[in-house]
Formats: sequence, C-alpha cells, structure tokens
Amino acid sequence: MAILRLFAQAREAAGTGRDDVDAPTVGAVIDAAVVRYGPRFADLLPTCRIWLNGEEVPPDTPVSGKDEVAVLPPVSGGSMSESSENHGIESTDPASLDLVALRTERDSLRALEDAVSFVRRLAQGRIDLVATVRANRASGDTGSVADVVRSAVGPAPSTGSARPPRDAEVSADHRLVTEFESLSDGLGFDDLDALDAAGLDRLHSGLVAFEAAQSGLRKALFDRIDALTAELVRRYKDGGASVDSLLQN
Repeated sequence: MAILRLFAQAREAAGTGRDDVDAPTVGAVIDAAVVRYGPRFADLLPTCRIWLNGEEVPPDTPVSGKDEVAVLPPVSGGSMSESSENHGIESTDPASLDLVALRTERDSLRALEDAVSFVRRLAQGRIDLVATVRANRASGDTGSVADVVRSAVGPAPSTGSARPPRDAEVSADHRLVTEFESLSDGLGFDDLDALDAAGLDRLHSGLVAFEAAQSGLRKALFDRIDALTAELVRRYKDGGASVDSLLQN
C-alpha cells in the first residue's frame, strides 16, 4: 500500500494527516481518497499540488508500497491563493482602487511577503543541512546530524533581492509556518539520523520544491506591491494623495 500524506486544509478536510491506500497509480490513490474523505476533500483537490516522494508527477505514475503520495494545498492568506495563474494575487488595475483599498492591499501583501520570506529562509537552511548530511553519508562519514549542526553548515543563503530588510515578526502559528513544519515532519526532517538514502533524497526534493514555490510567490508579491506603491506615488505627484498616504506603514 502507498502512504498518503495530507497537509494543511487537506488534512483538515480528511480528518487525518496520514493514511494507507491500496492503489496502482498516483491518480488511483487520489481517487480512492476522494471516495474515502468525501466532497469537502474533493472540492479542495483542483488547487492542490500532488507529489510522489517529494516530486510533482502525472496521475498515471505507478506507486508501490514504499511510496509516499502527498497532497499539498495552496499557500493562502490575505488576497492571495496559488490557484490562479499569477499565484492568485489580485490583478485589479491599481488606478481603479481608492486610497484605502490601495494601502490595505499593499499592507496585507507586505505582511504575507514577510511570512513567505521567513519560511523560504527556513527551507533554504534545511536544504543546506540535508545536502550536507547526504554528502557526508556518501563519503562514509557516520556522524550524527547534531555533529553537522555543530560544524556550522555553510554560509547563510542569499535572499536573492537587493531590497533592504524590514523589521517583521512572523508567528509560529502562521499558516505558512505550520504548513512548512507539517511538510518537513511528513518527509522525516525531525528524524534525519533515521532516514536512509532514499528518505534523504525524498526530503531534499520536497524541501527544494517548497523553496522554489515560495520564491515564485515572493516575486509575484514584490511585483504587485511595486505596482501598488507606484500608483500611490503617482497620486502624490498629481496631488491626489498626501505624503502621509504614501508613507503610511
């Protein structure tokens, strides 16, 4: 039987985070899950990513008893959901928004970008750690993960942006943080020492895919925030907004 792992809203809809499903392909595993968990779960699926052992695959991909099929709902929050082509970020022309709507959307997206950047950095750090453990294992080093951590794994990854950092606090119970922790836990991050080579490969692939998704979200957020800010600047120059409206938050 394949192992089915469910995260975030999918876990809530199903009432469980893990199940065993006897089915020959990824698509058949999902079909069986729909029958088992009902309409609420089925309604969520069109916006989800489906992974096999940490990688996105087509529905007809065969599965075996050692495979893990994961259902990962979209990141959501504020006015954003990954279900649309542009990560679900509002595409309304900023010029059509009033000042309150402009500031509200900009501030909401800034808060969401803080969370996206935070979990992205967490993912990058874990990717570095897992990559080092894999390399050590390949070279015959049998040291523990604690030994790797004590040796200071690599330099801090770049944020990939020239923007100055902003003071921000992201709570431990933020949806993005809990989704990332659920993903990491489901892939075995909390017990790295016990993972075999295949397990480490699945964990690494899953973390890399998650980090890549957050990088795409972050870029889309920046593009929208820049568009909203540009509209505020335009209105200030045209006399349609005060300096306070431009600089607030």
